Amino acid sequence: MNRRVLLLITAGGAAFLVPWILFLAVDLQDGYTTGEWRLAWVGLDVLLLAGLGSSAWLGFRRRRAAVPVLIATATVLFCDAWFDVVLDWSSGARWSSLLMAVGLEIPLGLFLSLRARHLLGADQPPRVVTVHDVRDIFNDPARQRIIGALAQAPATVQTVAARLHADPADVAAELHTLREAGFVRCDNSGRWRKRPLDLRMPEPDQISTQDWADLGAWQDRKLAEDLQLLANVARHPERYGHWTMGSRGGLLLTREELTRFFDEYIELLTRYGALREQAIDVASDRFGKQGELRTMAVRFYLFPQRLGEPATNL
Repeated sequence: MNRRVLLLITAGGAAFLVPWILFLAVDLQDGYTTGEWRLAWVGLDVLLLAGLGSSAWLGFRRRRAAVPVLIATATVLFCDAWFDVVLDWSSGARWSSLLMAVGLEIPLGLFLSLRARHLLGADQPPRVVTVHDVRDIFNDPARQRIIGALAQAPATVQTVAARLHADPADVAAELHTLREAGFVRCDNSGRWRKRPLDLRMPEPDQISTQDWADLGAWQDRKLAEDLQLLANVARHPERYGHWTMGSRGGLLLTREELTRFFDEYIELLTRYGALREQAIDVASDRFGKQGELRTMAVRFYLFPQRLGEPATNL
């Protein structure tokens, strides 16, 4: 929808509601008799049932459509709580309605709203790569091996040490260093996990020339690794089967649209990454149902097709 049309509709609706609310507050009757009371409330509960069921199914399937369904279901719960309390306030059921609203409907609505926010990836802010990350983490073979050992599944210090044939004391010390740097975390059961990160490169004018040289060298090395990986996939597709997908395309975008397009891509990637730990924890239940889990390499770039090409004014 065109943004001007959206602004016109929303602003016009808000402007209309102001006098309408004042009119209802003055003119609406204190009492009203209706013949469809049962249908109204049963219908509302049926709507809640459909919303909760759809939210559960879409959330388990990690569908993007779960977000609006969760928000809609939470809204219905808040409305149900409001009308239950207000309409029963003058009756003997006021306290039971208030207890139901405060003890169940409002907390459940808040929980669904927070789950929708979680699915949108709002709890994973972007992190700018620093030269210390490159020097102390990315260029350290021992720490990279530990991160790689945690990429498939969470593990204890002893398990990681056994996988790497290393001293558990040395592994524990490295894990604490990685935790302070924000690359891993330890859960309540004592298992270490790789933390999903949204890493962004810094702006060139924000770091020194020497630091930028170190970052550039690291980028060159990663690019060479990516090109080698891509070449292996292209030359030997039979080794990967149906586990590879790719797309090439082009877009004509404004700077604002480019930023929004990138943010939506990161949101999608983050949403799946945020649920990755849950998928690992229940992996044993998914084998034979949805197939095995594999760590996928994802690369995404947006850049002008022709360097130095002047912008087009529309």
